[in-house]
Amino acid sequence: MLTPPLNEEVEISIFGPGYGECILVHIGFNDWIIIDSCISPSSKEPCAIEYLSSIGVPLDTGVKLVIATHWHDDHIRGIGKTVNSCSNATFVCSDGLLTKEFVTFIKAYGARPGLNEGINEFDIVLKSLETSHRTPKYASAEKALWKRNGPSKPSCCITALSPADFAIHLAKIQLKELFPQENTTKRDVVAPQPNNVAVVIWIEVGGICLLLGSDLENSPDKRHGWAAIVDSNLRPEGIASVFKIPHHGSKNADLPKVWQKMLIKNPLAVMTPFSKGNVSLPTLEDINRIKSQTSEGYITASPGVKRVKKPKIVEQFVKGATKSIYQANSFFGHARFRADLKSQPIDWKTELFQSATSLNSLKV
Repeated sequence: MLTPPLNEEVEISIFGPGYGECILVHIGFNDWIIIDSCISPSSKEPCAIEYLSSIGVPLDTGVKLVIATHWHDDHIRGIGKTVNSCSNATFVCSDGLLTKEFVTFIKAYGARPGLNEGINEFDIVLKSLETSHRTPKYASAEKALWKRNGPSKPSCCITALSPADFAIHLAKIQLKELFPQENTTKRDVVAPQPNNVAVVIWIEVGGICLLLGSDLENSPDKRHGWAAIVDSNLRPEGIASVFKIPHHGSKNADLPKVWQKMLIKNPLAVMTPFSKGNVSLPTLEDINRIKSQTSEGYITASPGVKRVKKPKIVEQFVKGATKSIYQANSFFGHARFRADLKSQPIDWKTELFQSATSLNSLKV
């Protein structure tokens, strides 16, 4: 049953439909953080809005930050409506994203169909921020994004661990090259690969630390990527007990030193799957690698589960009878973890809804 957390409980809820990701964090006393966005298959609403509304959280006062870690479609669907609904929240995005050129492009082309969905979502975000007179905050390595000081509520600090300065420099060059030039045919704008400017989040509330890995990948150049985070002497001190595994568990986002230096032994680790075209993450190798690091691994849906394509005659019948049809939410999941800020040692309560499951229970 979906019930709200207690005032002195930390909650991390992760939603993933197979192509999409959204994270909600309750930092105590009805203060919430939203990280990325995806759409609920049942309501077609952003998952964050659907969940918070269902447990009675006032969106205008309860949500403190809405963070877009990067602009890949699977992390940004519904972010515009989320920012608009959370009317007093601060919007945060990567410092390597909202360049002058990018903002100009969004204002010129954002509402046009046929472009990258992230462009359309950012167009909605910018219009919402302008209407409500809010200024976005730009995330970069070792930058504090939000603080709450005690003693009436547990102290909390939310810090960006990426992108590194060098990644921001590279991203600004890449973004200029992506945009359509004058007198050329309009084409889609594809987010750069790899995810060099994805925002990794570190949350410390009371004595609890969370490491939320976004989609940041490794790089052979240690000036950015996970190596830059681990080797930094400016990142917050502390060891996290919860790890949102980056980039759907893929090998190119896994750095052993993160498990060794930034996480407790046998941490609670959770991820979302990715399934599009011929790409399916995590792989069997990825799952086994993660299981070698922790026995407390979870995923919001079994990897590789795709929509079943119906015979053409069935599709035609459905099209004539209704606007659309959706498969039951067999591959949409919600993993929820809660811990009492007063309890020592930290004791996480795990709840798995819909297709969410433990890695140990997967038949692979």
